[in-house]
Amino acid sequence: MPKPDTRYGHQPILVVLLSRGIKYAQLARESGIEYNHLANVITGRTAVSKQCLQILPDALGLPVEELFTQRSIDDGGYSSKVALRQSVQS
Repeated sequence: MPKPDTRYGHQPILVVLLSRGIKYAQLARESGIEYNHLANVITGRTAVSKQCLQILPDALGLPVEELFTQRSIDDGGYSSKVALRQSVQS
């Protein structure tokens, strides 16, 4: 069975969530980020989006550098999935 594509590797945010007992679904709900997008970012399938870089450090009370690798930060971009969830909640 092939391994899933983890281009960016598991992000440090995973350790934070595990140590605090926070589930992806809970963080997605509370932050307004689509669950699948959040899971893909945390597991390294996609680079962290600019919206996640703004939302997640505030939600978790930690600096960006403690949540994501520099490569994921550098390669990140805009995600319409985050914007869609935010516009629906407004």
